Amino acid sequence: MWGLAVVLLMSTVYAGLYGSHIQAGSNDPDRYYHLALSRLSSEQGLLRTLPQVEDLGWGQYFPDKEFLFHVLTATGYRLNGDAGALAVIPLLGVGIVGLLYLTLRREIPPWKAALVTLFPVLVTTVFLYRLMLLRPHVLAIFFFCLLLAAILQRQRLLAVLAVFGFVLSYHAFYVPLLCILLAWPLRRTAARPDGLWLGWMLTALLAGLLLNPYFPSNLEMAFTHARIALGAGLPPGLDAGVEVQALPLRQFVARYAYLVLGAGLALGSYAVGVYRGGAQRLEYRYLLGVTLAFTLLSVQSSRAAEYAIPALILLTGYSLRHFDSVKSTLAVCLCCAGLQWSDTHAAYHKMLTADLQFNGRLYMQVLDLLPPGAAGKKVFNCEWAFSPYLFYTRPQMRFVDILDPTLLWVHDRAKYLVRQRLIAGQSTQPADDLRQVFDADYVFCTTDALLAQMRADPANFAPLAETRTRPVVALYEVRR
Repeated sequence: MWGLAVVLLMSTVYAGLYGSHIQAGSNDPDRYYHLALSRLSSEQGLLRTLPQVEDLGWGQYFPDKEFLFHVLTATGYRLNGDAGALAVIPLLGVGIVGLLYLTLRREIPPWKAALVTLFPVLVTTVFLYRLMLLRPHVLAIFFFCLLLAAILQRQRLLAVLAVFGFVLSYHAFYVPLLCILLAWPLRRTAARPDGLWLGWMLTALLAGLLLNPYFPSNLEMAFTHARIALGAGLPPGLDAGVEVQALPLRQFVARYAYLVLGAGLALGSYAVGVYRGGAQRLEYRYLLGVTLAFTLLSVQSSRAAEYAIPALILLTGYSLRHFDSVKSTLAVCLCCAGLQWSDTHAAYHKMLTADLQFNGRLYMQVLDLLPPGAAGKKVFNCEWAFSPYLFYTRPQMRFVDILDPTLLWVHDRAKYLVRQRLIAGQSTQPADDLRQVFDADYVFCTTDALLAQMRADPANFAPLAETRTRPVVALYEVRR
């Protein structure tokens, strides 16, 4: 009864926060990429080309690295348009929390499992925010939690399905691979050793990679994004997202206090137990290994914290099975709240309101001023994050790139460098570069240097829109 009450209360809080995020959703550019792609997929089926993204070469071949996720969102779009596609995320969020709760319910009382599961999710702001985004990593986290639950409960078939689902949904196949490798000692030292199922999980991982309709580009994209996460071979002038940056230590501790101190306390507790000659359960040792591995990786790339936090939630639950008092559980939860509160209050205000880098509604209002006859023509987008709004509002038009600036660097370094020169106002002939290098008919931009050059050259550029905001959002036609 108490477990159900806690779940209902905290689920209501989650629903309210998600509703707040929906209102500010226009500031999330990638949401519009996934919505536009879901719409196209629902109309055309499996997309082999995406000619709109011209300078990434997707007109010849579209390397979708999130196949299963887009199957789900396209199905949602087919059922109820944008709302149907967006509904996938809260359903997955409930699924993630439900999986963690049901896994811990086998170890500790329901009310205790509910508190240990929901409290860290609600107070760890960055993790909660990432669960609210229309992104494939939410489906990946679901399969990650399913994999951990299957390994802990020795559910062989479920583990195989979790691995297979993960690699079809998300490019980061190395996440389940690490979980499988860490599970090897757990199975080898069990009462009844069984290494065969680990072989089946590895086979499922390989099968998911090979049977993906977008193989081998799914592997290429996996390694590209691994380099981005590790900061290796990045292009000059890269403005990487916060979620892939290596945060300064002080900021990392403030943002992931629950993770840092929780993992530290778990490691200390384990060390004390070993020193005293006690034996921890194999499942506890496995969860400790997974938690520490992804916590260390999150120091380099914050995305790894998306897997470390669910593992730590399970680890906390497995720790509490040794403590029967209500006070001990409440102490853990209050500790989580105290650790995160200093970061939580400001972060909710920033993340769940319009205090973000992109003003999506304004961008789409400006793009609505493109002439009706512009279908098939090309827009030079100064920033990769502007193109999702164009893709969503005017899907018949072409543009330079999308999702991540590194993709243009990998595909065509010369074009990447020309665009950087244009943005910086360093091109001596911007009109010629735009026509000859990018075949651009329009320019959609906010950078002052390029805007100043276009204003000073009315023979080659005709203004269609220019806002009075700061920064200025402008749309120009390139005269032919």
